Amino acid sequence: MKTRMISIVAAALAAVSCDFLNVEVTGKATTEDFFRDFTGLKMSGYGLLYNLREWYDGDVLQYADLASDLADLTVNADYGQVNLYNFTLRAEDNGTFVYSMWKNGYEIITNANNVLYYGPKVTELTTEAMKAEAEKIYGWAYFIRGLATFDLCRFYAQTYSYTPDASHLGVPVVRELHGFDDVIARSTVAEVYRSVISDFEKAREILGDGIESIYFPSGVAAEALLARVYLYMHDYAKAEEYSELVMGKVKLTPNAEYEDMFRRAKTVPGSESIFRLNMYDDGTCTLNKRTSPTGTPDYKPSKFLRNSFDKGDVREKMMTYTGLDCEPEGYAGVSFEATTKYCCWKDETDAQQVNRCDPFVVRGSEMVLIHAEALNEQGKTAEAAADMKAIQARAMGIDEASVKIYASSQSDMADLIELERIRELNFEGHRLFDLTRRGKGLERKDGKKLKINYPDYRFALPIAQLELQANENMIQNEGYGDK
Repeated sequence: MKTRMISIVAAALAAVSCDFLNVEVTGKATTEDFFRDFTGLKMSGYGLLYNLREWYDGDVLQYADLASDLADLTVNADYGQVNLYNFTLRAEDNGTFVYSMWKNGYEIITNANNVLYYGPKVTELTTEAMKAEAEKIYGWAYFIRGLATFDLCRFYAQTYSYTPDASHLGVPVVRELHGFDDVIARSTVAEVYRSVISDFEKAREILGDGIESIYFPSGVAAEALLARVYLYMHDYAKAEEYSELVMGKVKLTPNAEYEDMFRRAKTVPGSESIFRLNMYDDGTCTLNKRTSPTGTPDYKPSKFLRNSFDKGDVREKMMTYTGLDCEPEGYAGVSFEATTKYCCWKDETDAQQVNRCDPFVVRGSEMVLIHAEALNEQGKTAEAAADMKAIQARAMGIDEASVKIYASSQSDMADLIELERIRELNFEGHRLFDLTRRGKGLERKDGKKLKINYPDYRFALPIAQLELQANENMIQNEGYGDK
């Protein structure tokens, strides 16, 4: 990648209104000027959170579920969504996911590097409070850089176990600032993962042991994402260690609050919330693409997903949207297929709450499922059953003692864990990667007639043509062309 000086997008969050103020600064000289004082450093920290929110809302949360068996497209789907769904994206599709995922992800990484490079040069950090807040912002930068790097590797490279030593091509690891003419090559997936682990460990060291706010990176969130990373690496001992660590600090949201955890983010944030993105007072394409109360969403839950639930499962209720009395004429009381994970209840007294969805980056249910998978893969199938009981009991609103686990072998338990990940984590950006990291292909049934066996070149996005033209050393992914 030829690293161009990407515009730094700084955002300030007003303490009372929570409005974001976007401030663009371009060029090296003005970047240095922007970081001349503590105010600039603080704005850059909030700007990183804003960038991450926009990236997840616009790109990340669509990718893993559209390119899977959990969603069906509707007539409203756009060109990029159709080609992503059909696995027909090309390098020259510069106006779709192919380029936007890359561009926006590396913009976040560049801005994190700006924080880590220029922040310590701020001479105004004279009070202990300023120094403490500056350190916290550095922790955010490490965390967000690690997350963006990990996600980019998931999108543009084959899964970690594609080669025995993860020596296949990953994405460029960018850990410092570079000039206009600097050329950076793709690192191996093993090198990418080492960088990601280093960033999360550094964030954990800086941010400490608690969760100051679920809307900001924390040491617990870093531990949770380390559990996810080690799961992808098939390092099940480490995945067990970190997921268990987080489970000791974050408890599952009870059945009675489960739906509201998604749909009343302000008043019922959920006891299992670890890190989620604050969409207050801001439009969101995540909501509009998945739940359109006065029209057709771009995509909806597939028949395969809807049929995966048992009767009485609280999660099944969230596969249907029913218009409320406050809907426009003709829509009140009408039900249609749509996920309600990103649709706030419309009886909020604050009108701005109606449009927020606060997507999760990581939450406690994932930790229980990681813990179960890590145990089972180490031959501790009976212990994994306890985790499954916890997840199923919460979903059905019953005592764990009443749950019967029908998994008599390690293989049966692996299938049950996969099913529970479908039920629990659907539309949260996991499904495609759950298939590929386990060496499984994709088959859409219900007349969709798509089957891709694993391995296949289409499980990694093509590098955009614009990026290839900018860097003669950039290597295209196998299957998308000669370069």
